[in-house]
Amino acid sequence: MDRASLTETLKTAALQLGFDRAGVCPAVEPPGLSRFDDWLAAGFAGQMDFFAERAAAYRDQGLDNVIVAGESYGQGSSREHASICPSFLGVRIVLAKGFERIHAANLVNFGILPLTFTREADYDALEAGDRVEVPAVRERVADATRFRVENRTRGTAIEVNCELTERQRRIVLAGGALSAGQGRAT
Repeated sequence: MDRASLTETLKTAALQLGFDRAGVCPAVEPPGLSRFDDWLAAGFAGQMDFFAERAAAYRDQGLDNVIVAGESYGQGSSREHASICPSFLGVRIVLAKGFERIHAANLVNFGILPLTFTREADYDALEAGDRVEVPAVRERVADATRFRVENRTRGTAIEVNCELTERQRRIVLAGGALSAGQGRAT
């Protein structure tokens, strides 16, 4: 898949809030549903939308996506496959309380920027569907270890950590390892 490099200003929609670890089980039960099985059945019955549908809809509207996640994001993931799907669905950032090291590296290889909250309490400052923007993202990724993510829906901003090596920064800026390897790094 050919991924474009990061644009100057990244405009995204927040996805996958309220999920623990790998984003599969709800950390807080949705109203009216008492068990995970009920929650899953409601999703299949069309009562709740699913991550892939929302991400594809935003992608098709020309928006990039950001996954907002809890601790140990990527734990138990199926290697590269756990990064291929979000990449295909237009995810450009995963903003988490914490990452599993190998998964964070896989995200970078697919051009997805792994960021962590500077203050874990800021996790609660984002809601699904919020419009999130990172102005001058190329400049920030190239040389900053900490910068602000703006929540345009709520008129707030949070500080995030960008803990990447120089090589990883070049890969993300190019849109992923394949693009970087083909000389598209900027």
